[in-house]
Amino acid sequence: MSFFRTLRNNMRPEHRLTKLLVSGIGEVLMVMIGILLALQVNNWNEDRKDRILETKYLKSLKLDLQVDLVNLEDMIADRNRKISSAIALLNYTPPTDARGLIKLDSVIWSVYRWRNYLPRTSTLKELTNSGDLNIIRNDSIKTLLLRIEERNGVVVTSTNHMEREYHMYLYDRTAGMREYSPLQDLDETSRMGRGANDTLVPPERLEVLIAQSTDLLSDLTIRNGLKLARGNNVYIRNQYQDIVADTKRLIGFIDTELSDR
Repeated sequence: MSFFRTLRNNMRPEHRLTKLLVSGIGEVLMVMIGILLALQVNNWNEDRKDRILETKYLKSLKLDLQVDLVNLEDMIADRNRKISSAIALLNYTPPTDARGLIKLDSVIWSVYRWRNYLPRTSTLKELTNSGDLNIIRNDSIKTLLLRIEERNGVVVTSTNHMEREYHMYLYDRTAGMREYSPLQDLDETSRMGRGANDTLVPPERLEVLIAQSTDLLSDLTIRNGLKLARGNNVYIRNQYQDIVADTKRLIGFIDTELSDR
């Protein structure tokens, strides 16, 4: 009798429905677990690819920054020469002979020679243009990258402003007052790469060149241009120094990230 009661209970419709529900829920859970595992594996694989790409970007950024450091130090030295030469010209005693003219030329060209700083931005442009900047996980690295880019923009704006003043106060004014490199043998320089020659200068020509140089050193427009050149070069040099400090910090952060790989 007990056997038949058990068999009858198992044949009841509600028991069959319960089994179907339990079986259905089990299958759904298995599918969900499978999907979650697949997503987890996919996320892990994508993260692994991102870390490989991030390492590539960090190494490339470091190379760019190391080149920038060398160029920045050179530009800082050049700005310092321009600053000291501009001050020297403001206090310069007019030359009295050919050697004095050659020395004056050297100081003038130290101020007048134009150079631009061109940072290596190929890796940063690739990061921003491709939308991969978010691959860099270290926020300090991203912050410094953007700050250096901003400082470089300030340098470009300041340099463009200074170039206009150079033309207005120095280049255009000097061109009408004094012969450039007056004692340089252009043919000999082109062939042999030699510089100025202070020999065999006719006295009457030497007198004219000395008078031109004396007028240049006392000209109000040029003196104002030299003062502007000093101030602008100080400002740009200080910007370079700030970029150098940020660049060194950034390389330190990159080294820390790469050492953990």
